[in-house]
Amino acid sequence: MAQGFDSAVRGEARHLGFGQAGGTSMAAPHVSGAAALLMAAHPEASPDLIARALREKVWPLLASGAVRPVIHRVFAALEAAEGLPSGAARAHALMESGQHVGKIVLDWREAK
Repeated sequence: MAQGFDSAVRGEARHLGFGQAGGTSMAAPHVSGAAALLMAAHPEASPDLIARALREKVWPLLASGAVRPVIHRVFAALEAAEGLPSGAARAHALMESGQHVGKIVLDWREAK
């Protein structure tokens, strides 16, 4: 649970207790954890060496497709469907609903 959690606090259910979150705020702890594991295994390694090891070992896995993120849905950010809000607004509504597993992606390229 997040630091400062208080069970007596009232508010949106998604902010109380345990929950799921995504985005760069959730990527940072994963990268920090990987760095911590490397530092524990190699305490003599400098921060620059740890960062380089992550770039050299992890990014190629992502680039090659060996490790792939789970994508729930992609929205065309600039596109508004007939009578519906923009893709960005629909993506935000899905995120707020908590009814997704994986990443919600906004595609900012021009609609064709």
